[in-house]
Amino acid sequence: MTLDLLVPIASSVHAGPGVYALLLGSGVSRSAEVPTGWDVVNDLVEKVAAMQGETPDDPLAWYAQQVGGAADYSGLLESLAPTAADRRNLLEDYFEPSADDRAAGVKVPTAAHRSIAALVAGGWIRVIVTTNFDRLLETAIREAGVEPVVVTNGSAAEGAIPLPHTRCTIIKLHGDYLDPNIKNTVDELDGYDEATDRLLDRVLDEYGLIVCGWSGDWDKALRQAILRAPNRRYATYWAHVSEPGELADELIAHRGALRVSITGADEFFQGLEAKVQTLVTLGQQPLSLELAVAELKRYLPDPVQRIRLHDLLMDQVKALEPLSELPMDDPDHSFGPVVDRMELYEREARQLIALCAALGYHADERRHDELAAAVLGRLVQPKPPRVGLDAHVRLQRYVPLLCLYGLGIGALTSGRVEPLAAVLKLKVDDDQGRKVDLAGELASWHVLRDEGCQIAIERDGDPRKKLPQSEYLYRRLREPVGHGAPTSSFDHRFNELEVILGLAVAKDHHRGPLGRFAFQNGVEFVGRVVETRRDLLLEVFDNEAQLDDTVSKYLGWVDRVGW
Repeated sequence: MTLDLLVPIASSVHAGPGVYALLLGSGVSRSAEVPTGWDVVNDLVEKVAAMQGETPDDPLAWYAQQVGGAADYSGLLESLAPTAADRRNLLEDYFEPSADDRAAGVKVPTAAHRSIAALVAGGWIRVIVTTNFDRLLETAIREAGVEPVVVTNGSAAEGAIPLPHTRCTIIKLHGDYLDPNIKNTVDELDGYDEATDRLLDRVLDEYGLIVCGWSGDWDKALRQAILRAPNRRYATYWAHVSEPGELADELIAHRGALRVSITGADEFFQGLEAKVQTLVTLGQQPLSLELAVAELKRYLPDPVQRIRLHDLLMDQVKALEPLSELPMDDPDHSFGPVVDRMELYEREARQLIALCAALGYHADERRHDELAAAVLGRLVQPKPPRVGLDAHVRLQRYVPLLCLYGLGIGALTSGRVEPLAAVLKLKVDDDQGRKVDLAGELASWHVLRDEGCQIAIERDGDPRKKLPQSEYLYRRLREPVGHGAPTSSFDHRFNELEVILGLAVAKDHHRGPLGRFAFQNGVEFVGRVVETRRDLLLEVFDNEAQLDDTVSKYLGWVDRVGW
């Protein structure tokens, strides 16, 4: 699941507190290892057989033969535990956690339940429809400080407090596990009582819907309710791990639902909660770029959120990977496609540039530095060999180049340069499979040297400018970097970074790329950068002698061209 799939859901929930209801199935409780109704039936039948000294290969068939009918939850409970106290004792081990269960995180509210409870406590979600009959959701919501109204049967539905007048209403369509009349078999799921149908119709008509963990395969009555609901006021979001089946597809089409592919309920609801909370912090409904940067800032200081932080950045990297599949040719030899390609890369990478700038600026631990290196390393992973226009092939390095600048400017602005040092020490594969320094592979004079790129650069600015590549990058980067780091010193930090990158390239070559600084007292400026950033440069160079020799050669190069 990419970031953008959750953004519209979070924006909808945030914009309309209480407008969206949840429809939850067994998938939400799966990671808690709570049994389904059929699991309980199967286990009880096996116990009945064992008590009679039988070990049938097919316990359900054996039971049907013994009693003259199929096994069902209600019948088993009635025969094995006729009173409420007996039922509680019988079922407690299935649904209530022991001390060992709690220690193992089993039969207790999952991360999904906790995030849903947080959304309820914040007033964002007020109505929940579920086919589950465990009590994990109620437990999580109570622990979040809200006492839910729980509707488990027709009588409760008939006398239920109006939905807008409660902080939270949970409608348990299949009942509660202690209720002997829970709905579990195909016949039991064929229809609901009139009161439950009326309440369900109100929810499906008056609320938007977020569906998760429900396949739609077995609940005929619920499917019929969805199909007869006229609601077109609010959106329906259908979260799914595997592809929905034919029956679910019919419901999705009827509601005009938006499909959301997820890896699990925990990840989905944690992400939704995080984005809604980010919107609350921002105090307005932002663009997804601001949302992503704010989310990164929330995750950075908390080691517990390291996986979310990693996934936030890597999801952005992954979202850009299809760019490498774009055509590489230019049949008209017009260079127009190269110009368009540069603009496309800049537009699509805008959010990741901002995130890299924010990471560089706010990083304050070694794990952050390692993450910065991992992000740039992933961006420059070798792509499958492609044949085509040289400019297009080289431009596959343009997004990593922009992100390197974003990260570097952010780090230099903060004064903590370790993230930049970690990145500049990376060795990457060039197009021949040779290990080279990242700075050399992403040097602007290499990535943007082709004629098509020069046309784009000249169109964008004053063609009379010296070193137009540097001027172009300066103009293109200021806006996205500004979303992740302060830009009050952007001019100085940009020039400073280009000196550092130029020296890093010159280490293994006779010279390195120059920037706009070369025509602004370039020799003096390089000297100041070397003095103030010497510790950083020594991280990149093998020793002081190599650094000093490279600086001397680079200064000569700056002096020759900086007239």
